[in-house]
Amino acid sequence: MNFENRFKDRKERFHLAAVIHFLFAGCLLFFNTLACAGPSDSDVLAAIAENGMRRAVDQMAETGGTLATVSESFCQQKDDASLQKAQQAWKDAYIAWSFAAPFRFGPLKELTLNKRIGLWLSNETIFKGVTTSPELSNMLNKPEVRGYPAAEYILFASPDPGADIACNHLVDVTAEIADLTGEAREAWNTYEEGFIGAGDGMPFLMEGEAMSPVLAEVLNTTETLLRDRLGLPSNFFTEQSKPETLQGWYSGTTGVGLQATLNGLRVLLDGAAPNSMVELVATKDGLVKKKNPKLAKAIRKDLDKIDKALTKITSRDESLYDQVAEKPSTMKKVYKQLQVFEEHLVELSTGLELDVKTGLEAQFIRLQNK
Repeated sequence: MNFENRFKDRKERFHLAAVIHFLFAGCLLFFNTLACAGPSDSDVLAAIAENGMRRAVDQMAETGGTLATVSESFCQQKDDASLQKAQQAWKDAYIAWSFAAPFRFGPLKELTLNKRIGLWLSNETIFKGVTTSPELSNMLNKPEVRGYPAAEYILFASPDPGADIACNHLVDVTAEIADLTGEAREAWNTYEEGFIGAGDGMPFLMEGEAMSPVLAEVLNTTETLLRDRLGLPSNFFTEQSKPETLQGWYSGTTGVGLQATLNGLRVLLDGAAPNSMVELVATKDGLVKKKNPKLAKAIRKDLDKIDKALTKITSRDESLYDQVAEKPSTMKKVYKQLQVFEEHLVELSTGLELDVKTGLEAQFIRLQNK
């Protein structure tokens, strides 16, 4: 091959290589653009429904139904084997209930489930009185002695769980749990299509109208963790702990209940990444606010830090009840990490330009809904 032909061949190969390089770079730019574009509001709503809400309502309804069935079976048989089955069913139901905490928005909020079956307000003396004394039967319909707390006391702490008054109340409250959690699932199934299709018309003219109650319930759940499930039992500001106010301490499930709620928060906020609320704030420019990847990273770090702090105390041989009783500051690090997380959630609501009430206004609304 002469010099002219060799030069021509090299020139053609150079052109070919340049074209390939250009196309490859173009493809990278195209796919990176798609990757950086992030999810749409509609993508996030669909992911919340399909990857979080369905799981939450299905687990609540299924475990609630099982708890009612095995509780009735125990009260018929009244033996140790059936009691153990009912105890395990309660634990399963409580974990499902705890996981679903941030998902109780929309139609579930309207059912006032927390007030009807999730009030941890009564102490052992009250529970013992209403489940053993016929004279106190008029109190059995009060929300404070019903729901998951009442079933836990009877199954794990009652001196005679098989006694008529105790068993009748157990069957009654677990049947109500089954009914309401089943009703919650049906209500969501009816609501889901409009939620996913928000922005296409009624009931939501804009996606933000559907997403705002979601983040509001996330904030509400976080505040409840801080105030009722960590702050009140620890009472570390005065160094006088009240471990008897811990949820699930009769059954020894305080730690797993807290972890289940944290898992629910993570799934709702970021479990369907890249189609998640956290990813949305990292990639979406709003009308006023700019995308904020630093905030997304901070929220993910918050969740990891809270998990780590909680695991450190729940992995010990000593129960959380005993730890808090001996040392009020046991859960202080978890509390502090949750406070930082809550602050970032408020930033998240602002960054996504959602209509979420915070501060005194939010507390007033919560009091009205109790």
